[in-house]
Amino acid sequence: MWKNISELLSLIFTFSEKFKHHDKRIEDAERQINELTRQVAQLTVDLAQLVERDKARELLFKQALEIERLKLENERLKTERALPPAKDSQS
Repeated sequence: MWKNISELLSLIFTFSEKFKHHDKRIEDAERQINELTRQVAQLTVDLAQLVERDKARELLFKQALEIERLKLENERLKTERALPPAKDSQS
């Protein structure tokens, strides 16, 4: 009978230690999950900022191309106005 009680107490102690160990592992896992969640949230913000920055660069590039196209068009029109009138080929 004392042997059974001793085994039971030993089993209770073993389970108690295992529960403590598992509780610590669960707490560690929760901390890791919280940290990973924070990192994912930060990466989401960073990605959104990169997308907005890329859109802004694309818009600036398009505007620069339009400005250059307008300058070329302006120069072409200036050149056309500076040319002397065409000679009448029927004269």
